[in-house]
Amino acid sequence: MTRLEESGHLTDRFTAASRTVRAHADSGACPSCPTGDPCPQQAWAVHELAGYPGGRLLLHQLDIPHDESASIQEGPLR
Repeated sequence: MTRLEESGHLTDRFTAASRTVRAHADSGACPSCPTGDPCPQQAWAVHELAGYPGGRLLLHQLDIPHDESASIQEGPLR
């Protein structure tokens, strides 16, 4: 998912971010990777996932470093 195609739905953003980090963990690259430069899509995905407990768990399972101080985004209380 590119920034132009970015969805406002949290589920879509989480899914796109998890697919990106999994692609990097499996093959070291994603379809958005530029040649010879760090991947901005991977940086976005790690930042996006670090804001959710499930995302931090996925990053931990894939041994991808992330900012532990990222704020947790939660839905409204019911």
